[in-house]
Amino acid sequence: GKAKLADGHWPELTVFKDEQALFKHVFAEARKEARAAAGGGRRVAVLCPSDEVFDRYLKAAGGQHKDSVLPIDSRQPSSELRHAGKRFIFSMPEYVAGLQFDTVFLIHVDAKEAPRDASLGVRRRFISNVYLGSSRAEQMLRISACASRGGPSDVLEMALQRGSLRLSQI
Repeated sequence: GKAKLADGHWPELTVFKDEQALFKHVFAEARKEARAAAGGGRRVAVLCPSDEVFDRYLKAAGGQHKDSVLPIDSRQPSSELRHAGKRFIFSMPEYVAGLQFDTVFLIHVDAKEAPRDASLGVRRRFISNVYLGSSRAEQMLRISACASRGGPSDVLEMALQRGSLRLSQI
């Protein structure tokens, strides 16, 4: 078979020095993408596979990016999605299962989330969330990790080695 769609952008992995740099950069980029996207911000999502980080960022985004973010914090369908305007979606992969976005920023794919010595259940859940979040992207996937949280997770090693994921540093 042949794909009818043109090739999209290369997925890229950016490693930030700390959480503050990651939050500041990714949320600013998502805001810029949402304002420029045809169809509005509902076509742009920042997804976080970490419960702990998601809860912290949800509070921070509500203060610093209140007018730019539409949080989805449960699996319950939200009628607000239709009225996102120029706001981008901030959620966890499991809450947006079944939805597609032009651009997905998958944040905190960190080694700390599922270290090599973690239980099989912890690693499976993390890998499942990374896959689910990545598969929400139709055109552009930007993955990020934080050096202060152990750098990129080892679950990304094969993609990096094969060249299907490009690495950049900020």
